[in-house]
Amino acid sequence: MEQTEPNPNQQSFPQQYPQNYGPSAPPPPFGPVHLPPPQRKRRGTLKAAVVLVFIIVIALILIMPTTQDFLRKTFITPFQESYPEYADITFKRTFTVSANGGTLINFTVGSIRPQTISQEGVDLQLVESFSTNPTYSTTVQRGSATGLIWNGGPLTGQNQYTITMSYRVKETTRIWSLTSSDSGTISQVPSSLKANYLGDEWKIMATDPNITALSKQINGNEQNVYIILKNTYDWVTKNIAYPGSPTPGEPKSSLETLRSGVGDCDDQSNLFLGLVRAAGVPGWLQLGALYNSASGQMEGHAWIQTYIPYANGGGVDVNIDLVNKNFLVWKPSFICDYTDNGNGNDLRNYYYTFYSTFDPLTYPAGGGPSFADSFTVLGYNESPNRVTVNQMDAGCDYGLLTCTARS
Repeated sequence: MEQTEPNPNQQSFPQQYPQNYGPSAPPPPFGPVHLPPPQRKRRGTLKAAVVLVFIIVIALILIMPTTQDFLRKTFITPFQESYPEYADITFKRTFTVSANGGTLINFTVGSIRPQTISQEGVDLQLVESFSTNPTYSTTVQRGSATGLIWNGGPLTGQNQYTITMSYRVKETTRIWSLTSSDSGTISQVPSSLKANYLGDEWKIMATDPNITALSKQINGNEQNVYIILKNTYDWVTKNIAYPGSPTPGEPKSSLETLRSGVGDCDDQSNLFLGLVRAAGVPGWLQLGALYNSASGQMEGHAWIQTYIPYANGGGVDVNIDLVNKNFLVWKPSFICDYTDNGNGNDLRNYYYTFYSTFDPLTYPAGGGPSFADSFTVLGYNESPNRVTVNQMDAGCDYGLLTCTARS
């Protein structure tokens, strides 16, 4: 649409309204004026009162606990990381020794008896039943853990020896909602933990110059235990990638993981432990399995346990799962069968569960007997109640990852 130029000969005049709209006043030149009807104050007051009552009723409904619980479960909880309050898990772990076509003279298989884990009056892990078939040959103590040993042989050809361990455990969620102001300092950590969990231990390297330099870069002269743990957690989860699938064989050392920039559950845990130990904070491995609700399967897993002293005295053991990005959470999908006691030989023996003597002349070059370790989930029942993780940093990826604790 084109815009026309104003006509200089055309004048506009303001519209004039008479000051008196009574019966004697002449009508305006452009027609009658309609005045709005007088407001009915009584009706307006009644409407305002109804609105006020409605608002009060809604407010009363909203403050009711049942309503708040419904709103939380409907609009808040689905968007926050949460876990069942507890889970009952029944499963079997099977070791299979095979002569693999040759002559296996003798063999030894080792495992750990699972333990009930209690904290501040709560059973985080309650072992409801455990049995083996066949019965183990002997036992050995590894700190507070009891090692189970099977001895057997000989086996030839395609003959196999199978060990089945049956578990039923109840795992209860625990979330430690702590902050830096709740935490004490390194000086408040018990000396017994410092004695066991500050030095080098098998693949955990705390004194290597590369590890100590990085720890210093991350934490400086920080003494608050929570801050050291969180700083180190943030650095590892940001800078170390998960390989996409578990890698067989021995875990990487702290230094190997740092140099490669890639590591699965125990690789990342070894690096984390080297860094916090170098900063003066004790930490140790927990090893076992993790139930994956998405697949319904269970796989070997490793995570961290450490200690946070309270600022006002005392303290508590807490858990950190690096690859699943869970800071200060014990998940009901954890099944722990070994807690590192600070002895590097015991930690190594957890990974090397199978030893054998065989006749190499009965195998092709490089061949030998075989060993397999597998899990079978028989039942999983979880609480309908959920526990919400609300202290996590926004933007974390909480997708469930698992990794095999290698044998």
